[in-house]
Amino acid sequence: MTDLIQALQEAGEGSRELDAAVCDAVNWRKTDGFWTFPAPVSRSLDAALALAELVLDDPKICVWNSRNGKAGATAAVGLVDAGAATLPLALCIAVLKALRTKDTA
Repeated sequence: MTDLIQALQEAGEGSRELDAAVCDAVNWRKTDGFWTFPAPVSRSLDAALALAELVLDDPKICVWNSRNGKAGATAAVGLVDAGAATLPLALCIAVLKALRTKDTA
């Protein structure tokens, strides 16, 4: 999961490949009744929020844009925060870090 978090941190924008990697990491795929596909979690804030609600118990989520630091966007899930180029990327990172923290607790 560390390599995936690093890839998300280094990405300038989301992609289908990152969507698939994040969805695979949390074992989540959407279906339209015929096709099964990864949700656009690295490209859509709505999808990233749905991911957080799906894989975390009662997540407390906060997201904001920040142009002062290196990251363009920041997201926090509970006490775990993350910065990235976009809000969906930052939220994906925060969710993965929160899951990692939850698994080690």
